[in-house]
Amino acid sequence: SVKGLIGSKDEAFDLTEEQRSEAEEDAERLGIPPYGRIYRAKRPTERGLLILYILRGDNIEEGDHIPDGTPFVGYCLSLPRDPHGTTIEYTVNNIYDQQELFEE
Repeated sequence: SVKGLIGSKDEAFDLTEEQRSEAEEDAERLGIPPYGRIYRAKRPTERGLLILYILRGDNIEEGDHIPDGTPFVGYCLSLPRDPHGTTIEYTVNNIYDQQELFEE
């Protein structure tokens, strides 16, 4: 199953103290906890962030497709909000992922 990997403040990692504070003030004003979307709104449009999580599949829940103890890499791509950007719609399926996951 797909679960969230990223922590609520991970996307604030490379923001300046001022940007981080502004985001947290915005969240407080909205009455919500600070999380990715709030931080992305403060990210400069010319700077995205790639976060890699190096993990080991210890204590994997039953039904997940990662054998217990298997190391794997998770990632997060945090792209800034761009008010002048072009919106695109796309559709994906999980066929490729399923083939890669169950291929021996």
